[in-house]
Amino acid sequence: MKTAGCYLLVLALLLGPVFQICAADKPGSCPFAGVCDLLSFDVRCNGDESCGGTQKCCRNLCTILCLDAVL
Repeated sequence: MKTAGCYLLVLALLLGPVFQICAADKPGSCPFAGVCDLLSFDVRCNGDESCGGTQKCCRNLCTILCLDAVL
């Protein structure tokens, strides 16, 4: 059990910068993302400025992509 906790902590520290890509540049927040298997992680946007209209760059399970903001 301790090993799994250590892996999760290390994963959180390593992925912190990835989730900073999705900083709140536009109003609203991203919808709840759920849990992801990191072996299939995919990045499709690099910040809110890479999304059209009012969409935000958000994590959605195993993908970072443009989604409609939750206001």
